[in-house]
Amino acid sequence: MNPRDYWEKIDRKTKQNLIAALVVTVLIGFFMMQSETTTPDNSGSASSPSVAAEADTSWIPNEYIQYSDSLAWSFPKQTCTPSFTYCFQYSFISKNGCPSGFYAAINWKDKSEAVVDYTNETLPSLQPLQVAKLTFQFTTPAETSFGGLDVAEIRCY
Repeated sequence: MNPRDYWEKIDRKTKQNLIAALVVTVLIGFFMMQSETTTPDNSGSASSPSVAAEADTSWIPNEYIQYSDSLAWSFPKQTCTPSFTYCFQYSFISKNGCPSGFYAAINWKDKSEAVVDYTNETLPSLQPLQVAKLTFQFTTPAETSFGGLDVAEIRCY
């Protein structure tokens, strides 16, 4: 039975009750949304709970990109040693530190955005707000087209 046939079989009083219930439900939902999006504070002005729930990013230096609530990284600088084709130095920072270890993995992409190589580095520990400068060395053949680098994973232990 399609909804139109079902609606045709309902008597007028039931239809009115269903419409009234729908209107009440919509109004309750509207007022609930309004009360959740604005909450008065002590000064009498309205504030949004999402502002209070936003993560604190004041610890992240300007040139860094937030990876998670407690980890950030900076754009790489190209560096190399003679034994490797490409080397890139990334800087990392942890808000709370990584007392039991730090891990980062970087993906090398070709021009078609396919991941063709990766490398990773570890540290035994990292203090809160201490900068870690790690060099990622790729053995990617020089003829491989360069499409970019991705920070694939950062872990703090």
